[in-house]
Amino acid sequence: MKIKKLEPTQVSSNTLEFKVYRKVLKPSLKKMIAEHNSKEKLTQFLVKTNYEFSDLKGKKIGLIIPGDHTSNWLKLAKEEIKDDKKNTCIGNCYVKKNDNGTYVLVLLPEKGAAKKNLMIKQLEKFALKGTPFSIELGAGGELEEDKASDVVIEEVALPADEPEEDLDAEDDAKQEASEEQIKFKTTMNERLAKMDDQIAKVKELLKM
Repeated sequence: MKIKKLEPTQVSSNTLEFKVYRKVLKPSLKKMIAEHNSKEKLTQFLVKTNYEFSDLKGKKIGLIIPGDHTSNWLKLAKEEIKDDKKNTCIGNCYVKKNDNGTYVLVLLPEKGAAKKNLMIKQLEKFALKGTPFSIELGAGGELEEDKASDVVIEEVALPADEPEEDLDAEDDAKQEASEEQIKFKTTMNERLAKMDDQIAKVKELLKM
């Protein structure tokens, strides 16, 4: 699954708005249900436990970005691990469904030393708020142990969610438009070829 509508520079420069982030995250989670629903169908993730969104100045909350890491996202992940390892986690993830119809986003940590329970609470309270998703941590990685009872999360007044974008529909529309353009070009080339044949025939007749 590709990371859509977000750029690494938005994250690194803290110019990403929470309401924009949520508008992109929720369709991505839905897509994971279909594409990444087992340990055999993993995608990657980047987590920050102290991220400051541009529309939530002074507030440090949880951020998760699931999706395959292109070179630019991989570069960002490495930089975050190097500069802020204690608040960062990267690895692979997938979704599993509970019997009650809710979902679990299973994180398989690889690098980063964020605190386990802090990360879970931060993500569930902010990034995943209002969704049928919870967080589960798999074994591995280098996360710091902490007690859930000791984790205190600040209350933050979150911006209202903006309407979700149907990223798949947008992609389909682009593909359909591209196919229409190809069809149009093919048709025009065929017509031009016929015209060339007709002109050639007329020239032959004029020579007689």
